[in-house]
Amino acid sequence: MTALDVLLIIVGIGLATWGATQRTVKMLLAWLGLYLSAWLAGLIALLIAAFYDLAIRISAALGATGTSVVNLQAIMFITFVVAFFIAYEQILCFSMEEPRALLGPLDFVLGGILGLGLAIVILALLANFWGTITTTPWNNLALWQSARAAFTQSALWPHLRPVMDIYRKVLLIFEFTGYPPGLRLAN
Repeated sequence: MTALDVLLIIVGIGLATWGATQRTVKMLLAWLGLYLSAWLAGLIALLIAAFYDLAIRISAALGATGTSVVNLQAIMFITFVVAFFIAYEQILCFSMEEPRALLGPLDFVLGGILGLGLAIVILALLANFWGTITTTPWNNLALWQSARAAFTQSALWPHLRPVMDIYRKVLLIFEFTGYPPGLRLAN
């Protein structure tokens, strides 16, 4: 078990617990929020890719080389997904009343199942992000090698890869425009 696996397990437990405390309607809206967040973040990442020269200047200002623009795009993608998803959830929390439990105790069970599914998709996004940013060597070679080894030796990534592949296909717009680095399948 690698450091990536431990991180994914901790995040997964937290997300699954959060999902189990939500009702079905709120978890369905959370799924919509993750979809919209990834879609919007992907479009922004593609916009950055379109302005490649700007990305090179930003990358150079951050002290990176020209080959690490993919890393910059992947970092921007995951940052925007997380920020948009948290903002979406906060707006939803403040603007929506607690839905009534139409299904009784089953409402929380279904919410928990949907929350577990959402957690698995988010873990696939995080593992894919880790793999994407470790495809290009970093300036600190020892740190890069250990991070890359954590990805390639991960016990969870082979199980999360099919989830990531399905999630990518759900984001239909990127089938036509090309996937941003955060949504390209990591090797």
